Amino acid sequence: MQKATMLRRSIPMVPLTRLILSLLILSSMLHVVSAVEIPIIGGIIDTMVSGATAIVARLVAFWDARTTIEKIPLAIISFFMVAGFLGLDGGETGKYKEIPLSEASNQSTNPRVFFDIEIGGETAGRITMELFASIVPKTAENFRCLCTGEKGKGAVSGKPLCFESSIFPSCDSRIHVSRR
Repeated sequence: MQKATMLRRSIPMVPLTRLILSLLILSSMLHVVSAVEIPIIGGIIDTMVSGATAIVARLVAFWDARTTIEKIPLAIISFFMVAGFLGLDGGETGKYKEIPLSEASNQSTNPRVFFDIEIGGETAGRITMELFASIVPKTAENFRCLCTGEKGKGAVSGKPLCFESSIFPSCDSRIHVSRR
């Protein structure tokens, strides 16, 4: 364990750089080894390592083997990859604004659709849904067409483009959706 600490101190890298390196080259070094020989300036350190320690040791050795010319593009690419994954793009909000539910619902232009639910052949109730056509018109129109079945059948599959007679599995029985 003391040798691993010595190895860590011999390389002047911040922990984030080690993380970036491990993300970049982890795919080529994902095997677990029982003993690793790591070339370091001044000799070879023979350590008994396994699992994650072996991977980190191999990543550090890989980084040390690179020349400065090779390290610069790797560091730049790594920075932008990590920044992209962590969402460090300036903190701008999305282009969509938040709309309160009271403002979106109960508009006369919003269509309402319903599902009649049958469980085991018996009517269990009706689910009524208001589609926010004023907010997402294309999505509302597509869902309305699926509920009414007005698009007919699929050109390739020949299956009806609607929810009618759709069966949804549940724990006890089968739920049947119909439209009237």
